[in-house]
Amino acid sequence: MYNNQEKIYLPSLNGIRAIAAMMVMFWHIYQFFPMFGLIGKENPISGFGVTLFFVLSGYLITYLLLKEKNKYSTISIKDFYLRRILRIWPLYFFALLLSILLIPYLSNIETPKNIFTSYLFYFLLLPNIPFALNTTISIITPLWSIGVEEQFYAFWPVLFKKSKNILYTLIIVFFIFLGTKLFFRFTENGLLYSYFGATRIHCMALGAIGAFWVQSNQIFKRVIFHPILQVVCWVHLLVSCFTGVIHIFSALDHEIYAVIYLIIILNVSSNSKTLVSLENKLFDFIGKISYGIYVYHMFIITILAFFLKNKFQENLINKILIYFLIISISVAISWISYEIFEKRFLKMKVKFSKIMSTNSKNN
Repeated sequence: MYNNQEKIYLPSLNGIRAIAAMMVMFWHIYQFFPMFGLIGKENPISGFGVTLFFVLSGYLITYLLLKEKNKYSTISIKDFYLRRILRIWPLYFFALLLSILLIPYLSNIETPKNIFTSYLFYFLLLPNIPFALNTTISIITPLWSIGVEEQFYAFWPVLFKKSKNILYTLIIVFFIFLGTKLFFRFTENGLLYSYFGATRIHCMALGAIGAFWVQSNQIFKRVIFHPILQVVCWVHLLVSCFTGVIHIFSALDHEIYAVIYLIIILNVSSNSKTLVSLENKLFDFIGKISYGIYVYHMFIITILAFFLKNKFQENLINKILIYFLIISISVAISWISYEIFEKRFLKMKVKFSKIMSTNSKNN
């Protein structure tokens, strides 16, 4: 462990994680209602919950890197990679192995014809490729976004360390990925667009830009922290969560949402006069285990649907029951996983952190 290790407390980030995890899980449950004999359909808002995760990840990772560089005049790329490996890989690869064990016993797990190729992409941390190819393995579908984050982490600390102007580098990364996505949207609108549409590295770069400006630009903070802007962003988030995606310009929906999410994140974490605080025990608890919720909830949906296939008649009580079962079991499994599995690696991760975020003011 580093001597004089600095701990940084950014309020409400667990609350943001909790909101993102529940957005994904809630709408995935609704999507798979038909497996239980109930009426449901896919809603793209679950994908915007993933965008919220992306923006938060880009923001927090870059915020900590900036602090490390400002204090030590450099960053340790090796330690960065070790921290990410210890946080992401154990649960990611455990989920892959668990899916392999379950496939022979659960007939409702959708698998591609060439499952070996799909698993190869998963094990190479490229699950967004089968996601774009529509050859994903249903029980581990959510892992596609973990691959996107790992691909961002692969190059970002190197660019960060080598860059003479971090902000310009971030802006270039943002526009390269956004421009590539839009190019394929209006020229190909097929496989390549699907890949770049899913690989939202530019949304992570947007979060990183927010981390840079919120630490250095007072004019930016005055605009972002304005109460009216906060109200608009929170209303947009709440309305979209309950009614579905609010389309402004479909090719830029995720980017527009990413900006709104960034404004919310910056306010709850860095604005002492934020209108909304997510600092409470429930959000803190759900946020801490949000990675597990994100990974495990499709396992719970698939297993319950296998045993309860078409067992329910269409009515509100049965829908509430399915929600209760899936959410409560997912939370319980994620908590157990966090306490007896993930924590072991998180404790090891601390050894490679000069600057680290903490979930408590008192830690």
